[in-house]
Amino acid sequence: MKLFAQGATLDLTHPHVMGILNVTPDSFSDGGAHNTLIEAVKHANLMVNAGATIIDVGGESTRPGAAEVSVEEELDRVIPVLEAIAQRFEVWISVDTSKPEVIREAARAGAHIINDVRSLSEPGALEAAAETGLPVSLMHMQGNPKTMQEAPKYDDVFAEVNRYFIEQIARCEKAGIAKEKLLLDPDSVSVKISLTIIPYWRDWVSFIILTCRCWWACHVKRWLVSYLTWDHQTV
Repeated sequence: MKLFAQGATLDLTHPHVMGILNVTPDSFSDGGAHNTLIEAVKHANLMVNAGATIIDVGGESTRPGAAEVSVEEELDRVIPVLEAIAQRFEVWISVDTSKPEVIREAARAGAHIINDVRSLSEPGALEAAAETGLPVSLMHMQGNPKTMQEAPKYDDVFAEVNRYFIEQIARCEKAGIAKEKLLLDPDSVSVKISLTIIPYWRDWVSFIILTCRCWWACHVKRWLVSYLTWDHQTV
């Protein structure tokens, strides 16, 4: 399995490490640390040297309670950084955005992947993504970024998340985005990931391979990576 974008190829027969670059003042883990062009490029360089093959650039925090950002502000934050990374590094770039205007401009600036936590649900986002022809990451969540961690409840988490992805895949295919360009993110950062449902993750891997063939997940805890790789030793 391979992804193709901007004349580049990403081999998905092995895992890739994605470095997160938040160019915001209020993101969850690094808000304000890289929100100048110089600091952003410096941090991108550190991540590439550490082994990252994908750099994910976000200009709007999606943590609960974060303030909304205008289209103009998000473009001002993201586009110069995308252009600088594209010019300096042999690395794939994803843009973390839900806005159609940012999707289009990011594609022109050299982004390879659209990473949308809202799964292209904002008005015009689906059409914009289809126009670019870029691969798209779709994330599952209940509610919206401000509310998704407020005690999410599932009667059958595996069935409900799978149903969500089946619906999103159908939406994208109808809009002209091929299934082979879709990556699915069940969202391991959300509170919904707990010891009671982690066993479902192995089932999700099988589901994603059968439906979309690509999965895209943010694992921030070493014990979770250990569990998902069938290696219960410390990693």
